[in-house]
Amino acid sequence: MSRRQVLGGGVAMMATASGLLAAGCQSTDRKPTAQPKSVTLPSYIPFEGVKPDLAGTADIAPGFLAYPANPTRTIMEPPIKGGTASAIVRLYSAAPPGADRNSFWKALDGRLGAQLRFTMVPDGEYAQKFAVTMAGNDIPDFALIDPLMPRQPDLLKARFAPLTEFLAGDAIKEYPFLAAIPTDAWRATAVNGELYGLPIPRAVTGAAMFVRTDLVAEKKLDAQPTSFEEFRELCKALTDTRKNRWAMGGPNEILAFVQEMLGVPNSWSVDAGGTFKPVWDTDEMRQAIDAISLLIKDGVFHPDSFTSDPVIRKTWLGASTIAITYDGYSAWPGFVTTYRQGNPTFAIDAMVAPGYGGGKGTHRGGPPTLGVVALKKADKGRIADLLRLANWLAAPFGTEEYLFRRYGVPGQHYTLNGSDPVRTEKGKVEVALPTGYITDSAYALYLPGEPDVVQAWHDFQKRAVAVLVKDPTVGLYSETAGSKGGRLSEQLQTRWMDIFAGRKPASTWPDAVAAWHKNGGDDIAREYETAYAALHGGS
Repeated sequence: MSRRQVLGGGVAMMATASGLLAAGCQSTDRKPTAQPKSVTLPSYIPFEGVKPDLAGTADIAPGFLAYPANPTRTIMEPPIKGGTASAIVRLYSAAPPGADRNSFWKALDGRLGAQLRFTMVPDGEYAQKFAVTMAGNDIPDFALIDPLMPRQPDLLKARFAPLTEFLAGDAIKEYPFLAAIPTDAWRATAVNGELYGLPIPRAVTGAAMFVRTDLVAEKKLDAQPTSFEEFRELCKALTDTRKNRWAMGGPNEILAFVQEMLGVPNSWSVDAGGTFKPVWDTDEMRQAIDAISLLIKDGVFHPDSFTSDPVIRKTWLGASTIAITYDGYSAWPGFVTTYRQGNPTFAIDAMVAPGYGGGKGTHRGGPPTLGVVALKKADKGRIADLLRLANWLAAPFGTEEYLFRRYGVPGQHYTLNGSDPVRTEKGKVEVALPTGYITDSAYALYLPGEPDVVQAWHDFQKRAVAVLVKDPTVGLYSETAGSKGGRLSEQLQTRWMDIFAGRKPASTWPDAVAAWHKNGGDDIAREYETAYAALHGGS
């Protein structure tokens, strides 16, 4: 999920939050509860069943050059004994065939011991659908919670089950695959002294500046520039309008990369005294805006960049219409499998931002979890059943369960090339259930039959983590960020895009920042400071 999608979800959710809470939260304290209380996070017990080819760390996902031969089935009995388990999740691709027409889905239900039923909602419609679902009191067993949802603590307390007694500390040993999820991913589940929900773990490397190395090689240039000027010259060299080719699309995303060159904080900075300052206040932010304006004048952006979206830019990259794009690091295998089929020379790598004037830059870390999936209130037996189901869905890389979950039934949905699964046409269509949006295993780097891609992916992570800057607000909650943050950030984004397009002069940027502070930004800062102090023992 992109930062803009997260912000947009917060704006959409805000419009219906009042009705949602009025319909279902009358019994709760109506005062926002932004300050966290101490809670013991689940113990971390990593899965030791397979040894990675490329070692991982707390911040680097392990890499596997091939799937282990003869993987072991670790859970022999279905986690649930009959009935149905329901979930509402986002959908980022075409929906798979329904349960009555999907042999993989039927096989999955057999493994789980229950019918797993999804409400699959397209990404852009999720906030509205979630709000309607909550207001209608038709709560599924698992519900994906947006990170910037207004009054999130109140909603969790009113509608969803606290899981502390099941998961805190060593209690999680009852669910060993959930225990193998890294500690950082659980921080977002800690709300008001309780654990609410399950994380969807992600590697903290966040986004990546993808570059078509085959196109760079044609120009006999280096795909890893060492300064902004080298990056600028690379962009000029890659742009050839006679071939309908430009260096980049999407100035909004490229702005983030230039910010990394300049060492701009990852959304916020926090000093030793716990004072939070936003990225917008820095001189380097203004310099980054000027740098993008310069690149636009160079003509290195696709002419439709201002109206493009991430899906279009992916297509442009695959078609050699652009050579560079900023996207989530997890897009790496999809780029290869999608675009190498029609172009055997297709090759990509990812840049780590150099220092603007040379030397080292920075790399912004992403959140350690895509979101939190809360469980509907129920008796303890039902909660334990649902956690056993989630534990099965979190079976880590190297197990037979993981292979089944990702690739389906052997002979039907995939065949083997050595020990690597190769999806059949049926598998490509049917094995697309969004089980990974209930929970997932710790992230692992793997692409069947592409060990060189996995190596490059892992090498990028090592370069990125060496200069990683984490977001200090991860695991903190601000009520104003939930209710107004998306709208405020969109207003700033509109201003810098107006500057890029020449509709506003750069001199109007300080006025936009001042409006952000006045209209809620200062409240967000104070709430983060309060939450930070509570977590770190301050007053």
